[in-house]
Amino acid sequence: MHKVYLTLLAAMLHWQAPAQTIAELQETARSFQRTGDYDNAILVLKKAILQAPDDALVKMDLATNLFLARQYRAAADILNPLVERPDADEQVFQMACLVQRGLLDFKETDRLYKLALKKFPRSGLLHAEYGDLLEAKDPGLGKGIVFWEKGIELDPTYPGNYYYAAKYHNGGTGQVWSLLYGEIFVNLESYTARTTEIKNLLLAGYKRIYIGGMQNLKGKNAFENAVIAEWRQSENMASSGIDPELLTAIRTRFVLGWFANDKAMPKYAFRLFSHHQELLKQGFFNAYNQWLFGPAANMSAYQTWTTNHPAEQTEFTKYQRNRLFKVPTGEYYNK
Repeated sequence: MHKVYLTLLAAMLHWQAPAQTIAELQETARSFQRTGDYDNAILVLKKAILQAPDDALVKMDLATNLFLARQYRAAADILNPLVERPDADEQVFQMACLVQRGLLDFKETDRLYKLALKKFPRSGLLHAEYGDLLEAKDPGLGKGIVFWEKGIELDPTYPGNYYYAAKYHNGGTGQVWSLLYGEIFVNLESYTARTTEIKNLLLAGYKRIYIGGMQNLKGKNAFENAVIAEWRQSENMASSGIDPELLTAIRTRFVLGWFANDKAMPKYAFRLFSHHQELLKQGFFNAYNQWLFGPAANMSAYQTWTTNHPAEQTEFTKYQRNRLFKVPTGEYYNK
């Protein structure tokens, strides 16, 4: 009996669970990451690296979790060799830049962004984040907007550059672009905290130009002047104040006028305006404007509107979620 017990004990001591594959370890780590348990994700990924010491994807996952855990120096030690590899993609450079920014090494961050943009010159993501770095370093000097505008021109479907540019132009001489960029942004990124922020900016911007500033709008090129000219056709409609219903009427008049204007429309194809035209044809423009301005104007009134128009709201939401809003290249007019 004693011999049998020793045999079983020896078997138990030598028993090991089947080893997890690299893919399984990565998925386990991602599960921890999704719940904010970065420490356990780091432990699992370190185990994975022991099995695959040259796997760049595992190293990237580990560096990401180290960054999220604010272990910037450890993340940098992993990322520094990765950015030197010929197969380093823009996400590797992005994380390396974020880590160096976390370390407050702005000189190295600047160097890495320049290196990244040389390798990925059309990356909207890198333009957006480099512009944000420059604006944070030297606020008010207009260094960031140069990269945000270039990002919009080169990678027009990436939302981040519209977000930063809309805020930069807001209230200044670029008010036309603040409104246009802001609305493009919320169509590209429709359900985030940043969306809510920009919807508030849009409502305030329309109030600014229609209630107190239309006479101060001056375009710097023909496209801006064409937009302003159409806005002015509705200036007398805003005498009693701006709300979502009135903005729907004003903007409907704008769309009809823009596409009837033989000088503006054929010369300046613009995805946002063609989107408005599509919404009008489909019967969703009212619901769209309620979605765009209603929560910022009066959340209670917006909720009442959705309650009173359930079919319209449901059909618009379905339409919006099933259609990809994409801005083509070649429609950049802020020059």
